Amino acid sequence: MATAASPRRSRWLLIVSCSLAGVLAGAHFLLLGPMSNDLGCARAVHVNHYMAYPLNCDSPEFTKLAQHPHLLLAYDNIRQSRPGYVALGAAVTQIIGSAAARLGLDRAYGEISSAYIPLILINLIVTVAVLATILLARRWRGVALAATLCVMFAFPQVAWVLLCRGISGSYYNQETARYHEFVWLPEAVGQGWHALWTRLELASVSSVRELLGADALVLAVLAGCVLAASWVRVRLAAGSAEDSAILVASGLTAGYSLLFGWGIGIIATREMYGLFPAVLVVAGWAATRFALKSRAMLLVASYGLALVAIANALHEVMAHGPYS
Repeated sequence: MATAASPRRSRWLLIVSCSLAGVLAGAHFLLLGPMSNDLGCARAVHVNHYMAYPLNCDSPEFTKLAQHPHLLLAYDNIRQSRPGYVALGAAVTQIIGSAAARLGLDRAYGEISSAYIPLILINLIVTVAVLATILLARRWRGVALAATLCVMFAFPQVAWVLLCRGISGSYYNQETARYHEFVWLPEAVGQGWHALWTRLELASVSSVRELLGADALVLAVLAGCVLAASWVRVRLAAGSAEDSAILVASGLTAGYSLLFGWGIGIIATREMYGLFPAVLVVAGWAATRFALKSRAMLLVASYGLALVAIANALHEVMAHGPYS
C-alpha cells in the first residue's frame, strides 16, 4: 500500500534525475562553442564535426598519475602538492576506469586514457571550508566537529610532505614556488607596508573588475529583484528553515568562490564564474518574495530568470568558447 512518504521519495528522485540530466546537458552544450587552435595551455580535441573541447596542458600528466600514482614520489614531481587529487583519481580509475573504457566513453570524447572519465567525475566533490562553516553554525558542538574536520584535513597533507621528503629528499609545490598562489600575501607582508598595500590594492581591484566582467548580468538581475521587493514593501528575510538553507548555501558558495579567486593571486575572469549560479539562486529567491501575490508575476519572474541563465550561457560559449 502506498504511504505518504512515497510521493516525497518520487519527487526527490525526479529532482535528482532532472538535475543530473541538466548538468550533463549543460556540459555537452559547452562542446558546441567555437574552438580555436591557438588556446595557449591547451589543445583542441574534436569529438565530432560539431563538438569540441580544450584539453588543458595539465590533463595528460594527471591522467598518467591516475594510472601510475607511484610516479608522484619522483624527485621534484610538479604535482606533489596534489596527493589527495592523485590518490582519489587513482582509486576512482581503478573502480570505474575499465568499465568506462569498455563502454567506449573515453574514446567517445576523443581520449585514449581510462583515467579521463573518472577524473571528470571527481569534480563533484564539496569543499572542506563550506563543511566547516556549516558545522560551526551548530555552536559549541559544531566547533568540536569543525576542529576535528580541519585536523583530519591537515594531517594527511603534513604526513604527505614528510613522506615525500623521506623518500625523494624534497617536497615540491609548483603552485606556490612558481605562481605564488595564496603565499603572495605573507610574501608581501615581509616586503613592507608599501608592498603589502600595493599588492592588496592590485588583488582587490582586479578581483572586483573580473567579478563584474563575469557576473555583471546576474548581479544586475539580483539588484533589480531586491529593488522590486523593496518597492512593493516585501520583507526580504528568511521566513523558514528552507529559506535559510537556500540563502546560507548560496552565500557560502559565493563568498568562498570570491575569497578563493582573490587569494589564489592569479586573477582571471574564469575564477569568478563560480559565483554566477549562487547569485542567480538568490535572485530567484528574492523574485519569489514580491511575485507570490500574483501568479502571472511569478511566472514572469521564473521564466525571466531561466532566460537570464540561458542568455549568459549562450553569450559565454558563443563569444569565447568553453576555454574562457
